[in-house]
Amino acid sequence: MPLDIIICGAGIAGLSAAIALARQDHNVRIFETSSFSKEVGAAFNVAAPAVKILKSWDIDMDQLQPDICHRWELYKGPPTEGKPVSIMMVSFTTFNLLEEMLMAQNWDERASELELQENTLAVHRADAHDILRQTALAFPNVDLSLRSPVASVDPEQGTVTLESGEVHHADVVIGSDGIHSKSVHAIDDSLKVQKTSRNAYRFMVPTEKAMADQETKTFLESYDWTDILAIFFDKTGTRNTVMYPCRAGTLINVATFTEAGDDKEELGDAWNNPASVEDLVKVMDGFPEGLVSLAKLGEDIKHWASGSRDCPKSFVKGKLALIGDAAHPMPPTWTAGAGTGIEDGAALGVLLNKDTTADQVQERLKLYNKARYERGVTIKYASENVGEEQVRRSKGKLEELCPGASIPEDMAKYLWTEDVMARCQSML
Repeated sequence: MPLDIIICGAGIAGLSAAIALARQDHNVRIFETSSFSKEVGAAFNVAAPAVKILKSWDIDMDQLQPDICHRWELYKGPPTEGKPVSIMMVSFTTFNLLEEMLMAQNWDERASELELQENTLAVHRADAHDILRQTALAFPNVDLSLRSPVASVDPEQGTVTLESGEVHHADVVIGSDGIHSKSVHAIDDSLKVQKTSRNAYRFMVPTEKAMADQETKTFLESYDWTDILAIFFDKTGTRNTVMYPCRAGTLINVATFTEAGDDKEELGDAWNNPASVEDLVKVMDGFPEGLVSLAKLGEDIKHWASGSRDCPKSFVKGKLALIGDAAHPMPPTWTAGAGTGIEDGAALGVLLNKDTTADQVQERLKLYNKARYERGVTIKYASENVGEEQVRRSKGKLEELCPGASIPEDMAKYLWTEDVMARCQSML
């Protein structure tokens, strides 16, 4: 008999889990808070392990309109200044001390060295969400309920209570409700979201619009921008801007990270606070002039305060499993959040295969925790490993939650060489 599964949240991780479990013929119900299930946000990177998973699910990768990232480069000043250093030799604790070009890494060369079979892709979040949603809902055994916020989860009984008062029962409950997760409180109700010291402006610039402005065009072409993830620091080394193409090169995705308080504005937790070009340009002081010119062309500008929450001591309890940001919310330092959530969903699809009975669920979820806990927690705290004070906290928290674990010296190898489906299959 197929399992009855409830997924709390229809984001990237939740839809990935829905696809993986629907392929095992289980009955999947998704409860989503929003009224439209349209993912907000800008672009993100999908590394080799997640690309391999998507292809195994027969996702049409062309529909994602991906851009292949061949290079990752950090700059302070024009590209002619400074000395390139391998990304793997750079400590992220020294970001604020740099005075020249930090690093230049050819991802193709590293991928060859690590014998990777897939590229790292940049995709627009809305495109990825649309394709995953369409793929999930094409299964007759998947149902999506919108405007259905979850109030609480009982992991022992396998029940989900909605804010409407409705109570739903399942053999498995998957918490995929993000950093502000209600489901995580069923495992640890002491976890709270805290504001960090960083705010961010995120915006898009149509490529055609950028290339029509001569100063911006000259700036972009000097970096050969079409296959690069470029990170620029301002003159003080305290602010940085990330830039890369998405949607088949038709858009330029940009995010500028500032010290909280630079703009003298108290932000809520929303990711979609509107901002003006004037607001954006004010915080771009000290960046290369060409980058400021690009910002002046910005569209769909959003301003948000970065939040952080610690991981629980386990990703599972009873019939409940946490995935994605509900389990391991992380900043975009290693652009690993979405890919890690896809990996989580794939792991559940392997471990809760079509032969799994209701009586076996809790043991299988323990295997999920064994397969995913240390990896998810390690990537989360490695992504927060910036700045001396935060470095100490991240290392200490990782050691507390995963005794014997440490921040990997070679993060690219750690991130890009995982085969979660093979790992989980070997555990059965």
